[in-house]
Amino acid sequence: MRSTVLRLLILGFPAWLLPAHGQGAFADAQPQVRLLGTNVAVLGKVPGYTVKQVSFVFTNASQTQVSIVSLMPTCRCVRGEADKEGVPPGGTATVNVRFTPFQVQGVFERGLWVNFAGGDRQRVYLAVAGEVVPLFRGVPSDPVILKSRDLNVVWTNRYTLTPSEAGLCLGAPVVEAHGRLRVQASVTTNTVGAGTFSYHVTLMVAPLALGRHQATVKLPVTSRPEAPPVTLEVSAQAGLSLVAKPECVRVFE
Repeated sequence: MRSTVLRLLILGFPAWLLPAHGQGAFADAQPQVRLLGTNVAVLGKVPGYTVKQVSFVFTNASQTQVSIVSLMPTCRCVRGEADKEGVPPGGTATVNVRFTPFQVQGVFERGLWVNFAGGDRQRVYLAVAGEVVPLFRGVPSDPVILKSRDLNVVWTNRYTLTPSEAGLCLGAPVVEAHGRLRVQASVTTNTVGAGTFSYHVTLMVAPLALGRHQATVKLPVTSRPEAPPVTLEVSAQAGLSLVAKPECVRVFE
């Protein structure tokens, strides 16, 4: 009976007489860090040589300071920078996301995690999305794989590269051969229309020794010195290779 009366007295107590830490617990349950706007910025079509930067703004809606402790990119093409580490109550912070599309092809979404200290919202994902337009169409996305049983072979590969916009020009090729591999590369210009060109790239590859060899051919974009060169990767194998395949696989616990 006594416990029932005591319970009724507590329920009937005015809210303003409750301890202050009870109200603080309710306030702490609210989101402290709020992102103003969307967390994914749509960039549309991005030329392969254009670096993009997007700013995201956070506000601290709590009564205590919140700190930005780290920015963790999910890709090497993304970098982040915050204008401040500590965000006071009611204050704002800006995180600038810088996207470099040099090593990205086609449709993309790349981002980073913003990690906070303090509050219930510990991290927020920020991203940029769109489509990277390659400088030249026709560039093989995978390495050129060449195989032969002996050394008496010369491989010849030809590619037609078409610029994605007017004014893009290719320079003389630079060959970086690894191992005993002879590579000759040439570029010729073909007139498609008034002020429109395409480029014919010819690779002649000959192995000088048995085994596996690699080479890289880089074509500088002379009209865009800030852009990375167009790169062709070559992987050649001369001679037979031994491949072992297990007949059965056993799993032991």
